[in-house]
Amino acid sequence: MALGCTATSAALSIASTTTMERRYSRLTTTGGAGKSGCSNAILSRSLIIQRDSIERAIRETCELRKWLLRALNVRTNHVHVVLSSETNRPDRILNALKANATRQLRNDGAWSDAETPWAQGGSKRYVWTEVGLERVIDYVVNGQDGPLPKLD
Repeated sequence: MALGCTATSAALSIASTTTMERRYSRLTTTGGAGKSGCSNAILSRSLIIQRDSIERAIRETCELRKWLLRALNVRTNHVHVVLSSETNRPDRILNALKANATRQLRNDGAWSDAETPWAQGGSKRYVWTEVGLERVIDYVVNGQDGPLPKLD
């Protein structure tokens, strides 16, 4: 599939940071037990449940809205998504992904705070070429520790 130079046929790379890691940071910096008395095992289990909830919600959102999900990587403190949408603007896509992921987190009992688990905003980049698309997918799937690749 060739990528065009319009927003309707471009792939989109989205990254958003969560506030979840801050919620648990006191647990890991105090040797695994903070004020709440959580152990490392409970902490790890909570983060796994959160990551699974977010991944499931993003996949379902893409399927329901007919967005082509090209790559997804849910990390402890941020999420990378590469998708194609023919009808939506990047800000609306990001808002839909965050809203549905938050709803899924709450339904799964993985987020009970009144505040959102997401940082405000998020990176929204168009990818206009096949080479750029290959690079961003590789980064999302394999390259999380390095700088973002040149996309075009």
